[in-house]
Amino acid sequence: MRRLRAEMIKLFAGFGWTQERIARIADMSQPAVSKQVAKHAVADPAASTSCGACWRRT
Repeated sequence: MRRLRAEMIKLFAGFGWTQERIARIADMSQPAVSKQVAKHAVADPAASTSCGACWRRT
């Protein structure tokens, strides 16, 4: 279940969703979501610089 939540957070953050909205959907606290987002940003710098709107421009 933790792995699924981590993947959800990574996916939704990539689409530009707010941490508050992700927390509501994942049934987690906002600080927990923030920690996961920071963890993935350090682990995968390329993914943290892209947003959901970036791919639409091309």
